[in-house]
Amino acid sequence: MSNSSPSILVLEDTESLSSKVAETLRSAIPDAKVFAAASLAQARDLVAAHAFNLIVLDANHPEADGPDFLIEVQRTRPGIRAIFMTGSPVASYESQTGAPGTITFLRKPARMSKLRKVVSDNLQPTTEPRAEMSIRGFPSQLTPLDIVQLKCLSGATLALDFAQPETGTGRVCIRSGQIVHAEAGSLQGEAAFYAIASWRQGNVTEVMNPPAVAQTIQIPWMTLLVNAAQHREAAMNSATPPATAPKPVPAAGQAPAPSPPAAAGIIKVL
Repeated sequence: MSNSSPSILVLEDTESLSSKVAETLRSAIPDAKVFAAASLAQARDLVAAHAFNLIVLDANHPEADGPDFLIEVQRTRPGIRAIFMTGSPVASYESQTGAPGTITFLRKPARMSKLRKVVSDNLQPTTEPRAEMSIRGFPSQLTPLDIVQLKCLSGATLALDFAQPETGTGRVCIRSGQIVHAEAGSLQGEAAFYAIASWRQGNVTEVMNPPAVAQTIQIPWMTLLVNAAQHREAAMNSATPPATAPKPVPAAGQAPAPSPPAAAGIIKVL
């Protein structure tokens, strides 16, 4: 990040914990500007007024689901990241969420020494670009199309590296909110993007400042996403045989013909 003083938002409805977190943040980054909000309305007002670098928030806030609120903020504040605090077991919570931009989850009551170290490691001013930011699996109820749409809406410039256990890896390059390139295996351009769009589970990594690539996708990103959704639906429909297809009747004394094998896995859209 740049050498400017970072701004941090704390969203926590318990006043004592909010004060403790704010004090810890100020001790970790002395020049940081720390703002606290107890309610969702206060947090939204602060987000509208300040360009925050980080949010420290209750994942189970009574007024808002933490990961959902982060996604909401990222629509207008691309690049913002979050540290979640949760009363649930961290391992089980991470397996169910993992919004883009998540740094880590801390189990309540969080040790302030651990929070201090996480903040220091991620927000200390540096002249070196941050190359990657790992995301723990596709966010809950989000598909690759949802993730790409979020980045396009925010006007981001980055690459999204997708990894699907059964299919392989793929990359989508976005420049100023426009999808300019995609690759997956031997595929490139629109065909590669349609293949990635069909993946339903796996991991995704945001790569900041990716190397320049030749533009292989020319159409507007909204058109591309609509086309990808149509390709995915057509592939799913073609994988299901028609319910009215007649079955051959075996002649007397002949064994029935074996059923054709079921369609397997993801259909590659070419």
